[in-house]
Amino acid sequence: MKKIISDKIILAFAKLYALGSLVISVGYLVTIVLLFFLERVAHKLGPAAADSPYALIVQPAILIYICEAFWMVPTGFAFLAFVLKGIKPILPGLLILYWLLNFNRVTVLLFPLLITIAFLSIQMLRTDLDSLKSGDFFRLFPPKLLTLLAPLMLLAGCLSVQMFTNEPTFDYSNDLDCQFHEGLACVSNGHGFGFIDKTGTFVVKPQFYQAKRFSDGLAAVEKFDTYEFGFIDHKSNLVIPFIYSDALSFSEGLALVGPVNAPHRADYFYINKHGDCVLRPKARPKSSFHEGYALCIKSTENPNLYGNPEDVEPRGPWGFINRAGEVTIAPRYRDARAFSEGLSLVDNVSRHAFIDKRGIEKYVLPWRRETTVWGDLHEGLVPVAKKETDDYYEKPTWGFADRTGKVVIQPKFQTVRPFSEGMAAVGTQGESMGFIGRDGKFKIEPHFTYAGSFSEGLACVVDKNGFCGYIDTRGNYVIQPQFYINEITTDENKDITW
Repeated sequence: MKKIISDKIILAFAKLYALGSLVISVGYLVTIVLLFFLERVAHKLGPAAADSPYALIVQPAILIYICEAFWMVPTGFAFLAFVLKGIKPILPGLLILYWLLNFNRVTVLLFPLLITIAFLSIQMLRTDLDSLKSGDFFRLFPPKLLTLLAPLMLLAGCLSVQMFTNEPTFDYSNDLDCQFHEGLACVSNGHGFGFIDKTGTFVVKPQFYQAKRFSDGLAAVEKFDTYEFGFIDHKSNLVIPFIYSDALSFSEGLALVGPVNAPHRADYFYINKHGDCVLRPKARPKSSFHEGYALCIKSTENPNLYGNPEDVEPRGPWGFINRAGEVTIAPRYRDARAFSEGLSLVDNVSRHAFIDKRGIEKYVLPWRRETTVWGDLHEGLVPVAKKETDDYYEKPTWGFADRTGKVVIQPKFQTVRPFSEGMAAVGTQGESMGFIGRDGKFKIEPHFTYAGSFSEGLACVVDKNGFCGYIDTRGNYVIQPQFYINEITTDENKDITW
């Protein structure tokens, strides 16, 4: 009798998993089909999609995130198999599938797995609990079937994560704020950040916990004592007081700032150079303006979300607003980049593409999105990497392609920066960085620990001792290494550490 009761409890538990799995499996398949059609509806509507039922009701990316959130459900079957039969009969199949997942990227297996999950769920839901007898679980699902299905369920969950979670962080980035802008560069002497001129002399003494580049005559800086942001001019005069929880640099006359007296809330807004709030979009802004447009995500009823504008809810869906705060391209992308040279690189789940300012795809990039990472478009070239797996680590190899996706510099670098002033900083396998031209050949040999992009004829580089200086386009030091570019951190006693 105890055995029968035990089996009933196990099967009842399994039925709950079965119901969830059936709903999610079918929903997942329907979502993928919906994406195919909704994508095309949105592209046909263009800017009008912002006001369409599509934008208000159906958000494909959100549907996928819901499915993804519940994808642990099928692994319950695998858990039951482990409990009932032990790990030994399952381990060989699991190892084989792990190899397939990590080395061959067989994402096409997702579809038969979904169908298998649905079938298994229906089989379990049809079982009559009242007539259950001891051992019925194994008549429903023989050990051989469990041995096969358990790793398949685990694989399905892994594939879901592989396809629809955020991309891993690769060694590609835009530059820190150590570049020269308006004749000044932000560096630290080890005790705080300030600004130097092109002779290496501090014109704004190092006194800030954090500082960002000058733009439109102003720079965002953060105080040590209050950890609030304000804006200074070139002469170190405070133009906009320290009242913001966060701030981005000015761009096109506007700066995105965090709320006054409400740190860490997500309802960011734009100010002008007088500190006046001039734009508070309904869609949540996520970037500065570039070429008249800024990134946004779908608004939320609860603005009490933690993080800065580039960190809060990074998964989107992403869209664009204009300078009037109007949504011009509805939030429908899994990821999106700021406009550059009239184009924005977007990830619409099924592929990467460059869109114009109407939201129309101009160039569909050819490489599969599951195995490719793209950077930002600068000077007609975009960094591109193929994901390569080495044990548990992703090791991409970077090159450059044009806006059509045609590779013009073959992937062979471990680290890259965007092209600027005709050269790009790249890192070799030994992790030393140098600069290449558009032909892919080194113009400045790689012997720096870090190298940023050229700006105003100079590039920030870090030597083997960790000090930063500035070189010209011939690789000669104009400002000798003597500064830091690391962000300052503090311990529990607010003492500065590096």
